[in-house]
Amino acid sequence: MNDHTTIVSVKLPNGAIVGVEATVIGDLAEGVAPQEDRRIALHLPSLDAVTNAIEGMASVLWESLKKVGPQKATIEFGFEIGVANGELTGYFVKGTGKTNLKVTLEWSGDQEK
Repeated sequence: MNDHTTIVSVKLPNGAIVGVEATVIGDLAEGVAPQEDRRIALHLPSLDAVTNAIEGMASVLWESLKKVGPQKATIEFGFEIGVANGELTGYFVKGTGKTNLKVTLEWSGDQEK
């Protein structure tokens, strides 16, 4: 798939309109339907699918962390915004170091688990 990015105007819940760089997913990235760029520009897509993806991933990871009970945890994941069929979507991508999820857990020596 050829990557093609576009700036998409998005209306936030507080009414602010921001530009979001999004990767076009699917046939559009290969130039099959250039009219889709115009369709995207005609309405303000919602960030709901994007925020739902982030919240869903964070929730799953939080439940896992609660089971192992570290005193400190850091999680990084590669995440990008894409546009498919005129709507924004979130997708997880490779970040640095050949993975798309990096987890660091810490315990002190006096905690039993």
